[in-house]
Amino acid sequence: MKLFTRVLCAALLLLSAQSYAATYGFNVITNNGSYGTSFESMLEVDINSVGGNVAFTFRNLNADFQPYINGVYFDDNASVLSNYVSFPSSGDVVYQTKTTNLPAGNTIGFDADWSFVADPPPTQNGINGGEEGTFVFSLLGGASFDDLIAAIGTGDLRLGIHVQGFRDGSSESYVNEVPEPSTYLLLAMGIIGLMAYRKKAA
Repeated sequence: MKLFTRVLCAALLLLSAQSYAATYGFNVITNNGSYGTSFESMLEVDINSVGGNVAFTFRNLNADFQPYINGVYFDDNASVLSNYVSFPSSGDVVYQTKTTNLPAGNTIGFDADWSFVADPPPTQNGINGGEEGTFVFSLLGGASFDDLIAAIGTGDLRLGIHVQGFRDGSSESYVNEVPEPSTYLLLAMGIIGLMAYRKKAA
């Protein structure tokens, strides 16, 4: 048991010592129609460290043009984000800043610090099926990319999206998944196994 604990600690230290990209899915928080839960698998966000900033790339994996992501929201209770550097403002995906909260976000204590809504007409300018939009933020002084990832893991930094254009006329709100502790354990054990395999093969 002591050996396992030492190995696990070493793996976690290895993970925390390096910045890396991460991908998260979304869970629906509303129940306005019949498509909310089934659409969860169509939504994801990639988070990358880019030149000292952090890029959040939201994707709509749906094969059809609609439904579309009409709003993107950041709830930063961890105080790791300083301010936005850029957001989609030209081409097929065009957003504007707003001072609004994620629809129904108050039901889960979601209080947006930054909000972005698709320019009119949102059916054209939102993130439609097969499209993506990248929102770049600077980090607050002293905060690192690893601090940001840790904040997502604890739920202190949450990302919300509002999807409109479902066939039944409904819209739904989603919040990023918070990884279970077992997910980190599996990742750590996978890295340990890969390192052991490489060492043995060398």
